[in-house]
Amino acid sequence: MITEIQPTASQQFIDDFLIVVENNYESWQRITEMAETTHLFQFAQDLSDNYDVLIEQALNQIGDKFTRDLLRQLLNGWGSDVWYKIASYIQERVEEDGN
Repeated sequence: MITEIQPTASQQFIDDFLIVVENNYESWQRITEMAETTHLFQFAQDLSDNYDVLIEQALNQIGDKFTRDLLRQLLNGWGSDVWYKIASYIQERVEEDGN
């Protein structure tokens, strides 16, 4: 019997985030411009900060406090390692595309 290894929650988030960003032309352009002009660690922090702002803006549209708090817990809390991996991947792609 072959057991399929499931990705961790953080790896699944990374994969999902990159799929969404790579498939949206405007988002990809904006993020790659950030990647070209920002040091890796700052880029990772900027991605995290921008994500947090977007999540809060979306959550503030939800009237029910229970639902808002539940979604906040599900969507927030990704550690800096997740954003560093995303930033690293994007910067590598930018370097590859630039060569």
